[in-house]
Amino acid sequence: MLKHSHIIPDFAYKGIYDEKHQIYYGNFLNPERGKLISSAPYDKNILCRECDGDIIGRLESYASHALYGNNPSYRRIKISKIKSSVGPDSLHIENIDYKMFKLFILSILWRASVSNHPIFKNIDLGEFEGEIGDMILKGDPKDFSKFKTCLILADRHENLNTEMVSEPRKISRGSPFYIFFINRLFYLINLSDDNNLELFDSAGLKEDNTINIPILSGDALLSFYDTVMGLKLRK
Repeated sequence: MLKHSHIIPDFAYKGIYDEKHQIYYGNFLNPERGKLISSAPYDKNILCRECDGDIIGRLESYASHALYGNNPSYRRIKISKIKSSVGPDSLHIENIDYKMFKLFILSILWRASVSNHPIFKNIDLGEFEGEIGDMILKGDPKDFSKFKTCLILADRHENLNTEMVSEPRKISRGSPFYIFFINRLFYLINLSDDNNLELFDSAGLKEDNTINIPILSGDALLSFYDTVMGLKLRK
């Protein structure tokens, strides 16, 4: 077992390290306890070398390309910005690998669940931990309805710190889902086969290798941010 396994991959922090190579981690249940940490959180004895370097390593390599275009050897991803007159604009992404990207998102959730790091204390998959771990190990993302995932992009806002990372939390209203906020991206993962959040169906990662990523800005961003995090947090 490795002594140093990152829960969230280092590439996800692109652009938010300060001059001392520190990252700001927000604590949304207690804003005064937000803190700068000198390196991305890691844990020991949760992954073997094969799982960390090969299985999850391949998922991270692909996700790095999908989000930041870091590996031209992968198939080309097409991104189009869609303007809307009735709701937020969005990014429509085609040719994203459903299997690789979904398992990447689930791998962050699973690692947070098995980790003993205090930043991830709110993540406990319970009965789902073994199932999701097995999906990652076997490379089986299941169909769209199983553990639906979606992303939301936070636009920059003068009164909101979006270039940070938050302690992930579970939203228990209605059908439960987990939410991570990492460097302007909300990652949402639904736990049940049913959900009452239409966003998973309209903007979720689909088996046809597409995903729509809403871009929240202005008052819409503040409202969503406050709702999912449970309190107002301003600069």
